[in-house]
Amino acid sequence: MRMVLRDRTGQQVFTVREVFAEMLAAGTGYAESTVFKTMQRMKAPAGRAPWIVLEQTGAGFRVSTKT
Repeated sequence: MRMVLRDRTGQQVFTVREVFAEMLAAGTGYAESTVFKTMQRMKAPAGRAPWIVLEQTGAGFRVSTKT
């Protein structure tokens, strides 16, 4: 069975097998079904800039002052 992800216009973006093969090559231990489920949850980036940007610090996160 060949699973294919499509964007909202129905255009093929990439297949789960292609992403899974890349993840295997990188040495991850994820199952193909896990990759598929994760990819299904992915969403397109927002059409606007975020209200705030967080940056990681040694103790957690803080609001970034970079513009």
